[in-house]
Amino acid sequence: MNLKDLDLEINLIRHGDAASDPNHWSSPTTPLSEVGVAQVKKLALKLKNQSFDALYTSPFIRAKQTAEIIKKYYQKSIDLQEKNWLSEIDLGTWAGGLKEKVALQIPSSLKSLLDEGYNKRGPLVARILVTDKKFTFPSGESLEIFWKRVSNGLHETFDQYRSFPSRKIAFVGHGGSFTVILLNLLGKSFSDTNFPIFLFRQGDITTIRINNGFVFVLQVNPFQNS
Repeated sequence: MNLKDLDLEINLIRHGDAASDPNHWSSPTTPLSEVGVAQVKKLALKLKNQSFDALYTSPFIRAKQTAEIIKKYYQKSIDLQEKNWLSEIDLGTWAGGLKEKVALQIPSSLKSLLDEGYNKRGPLVARILVTDKKFTFPSGESLEIFWKRVSNGLHETFDQYRSFPSRKIAFVGHGGSFTVILLNLLGKSFSDTNFPIFLFRQGDITTIRINNGFVFVLQVNPFQNS
């Protein structure tokens, strides 16, 4: 990824806890739970004096709710821009599906990873990426298509800020999309064989600074455990 001519701070804000039925997988229409709303309000109060130049959000309901709460508490006028490329990977027929039925379709090589849940060993996309890069969700996205979608969106966004004075932007999204963003910033490509796994806590933030082609991770999940 070309990071030259960029002086940019990126803030990756993961949505709060989702109100998923424990017996079903989440879907694009899954909202925040009461716990999730409380998480995001706590985060919003921490961020209210920040000086973001732009706020981008995934179109998934839980991400949009997260972004709207942050904007509500924010001290300065800011446009909220919805970007499809920030969406979580398309789970296809698994989205909203009954876990018992989905379990019957999970390849044996992935069963232990998927059964452990989203937050125990990092985002779902990250865990599958290090196990089976060729995996495609039934009637949904393959990991490769998802990688290209997020990477292209990130490149297009960066191009808007090239050669600009220092800017500070925030993305509200998901563990999967943030995994691809961070791996891109670390110089990884989909053809690589080794991928680190990062945990983006729900209702928390990861801050990254890009300057003169260098990438600095400034903070990771500082608030939910504070």
